[in-house]
Amino acid sequence: MLALRACLRRWSLTAIVLTTSLSFAACAATPAPTPAPPTVAAPTWTPAVTPLVGPSPTSAPSPQPSATTRAGPPASCQRAGQGVFVSQAERYCFSYPLRFTLKPYAPAQPFLFGPALDSNPDPLAAKLSVEVLQVPAGTTLAVAADMILSQYRNLPAPAIERKPSELGGVPAELLEVVPGREGSRDVLAVHANKLYRLVFMPSLRDFPQASADVEELFAAVTGSFAFLP
Repeated sequence: MLALRACLRRWSLTAIVLTTSLSFAACAATPAPTPAPPTVAAPTWTPAVTPLVGPSPTSAPSPQPSATTRAGPPASCQRAGQGVFVSQAERYCFSYPLRFTLKPYAPAQPFLFGPALDSNPDPLAAKLSVEVLQVPAGTTLAVAADMILSQYRNLPAPAIERKPSELGGVPAELLEVVPGREGSRDVLAVHANKLYRLVFMPSLRDFPQASADVEELFAAVTGSFAFLP
């Protein structure tokens, strides 16, 4: 019995030693985990952009201003302290007093009117309208004036007075008094196969209170009127 106990004690000690040895062997056989390398962001790269010099091959060239646009209206139709009207379509220009209001009905048909001369709902005021009509080649001023006057021949009105004049350096004819709502003073000129008709209203004979404004407008416009090249 004593021999059996001694044997079991030795076996237990042997098992403990064996187990301990195996544990150390397992620890020695298992390598320590290797730490992961730090994450490094990939470098970013932005390519340099070289600006293009000059227009791209598909770019259309910018339109160049005409000589008339660069130079502005001719000096002959500009006056210090006055407004300037230029019709590129009908090739003419003139200056006018700034106290008159300009309202173009069309690019080539301006309408100017001055300050009201009374307190009526439709007040009396000095006015100017410009009309341009195409005429057959070779039409003279006399023929054009007769054409305008022919529409008034059968009206019960005094005879229209005709006077030679000048407009923009070409011969003109002044007609007064031309029948109408207020009557008018008309200036006719033929240039480049076009008839230019300037109508100044009202009639000075019938509306003397407007004479100062009409005369001011007439002098400014006819004195500065010019045909564009």
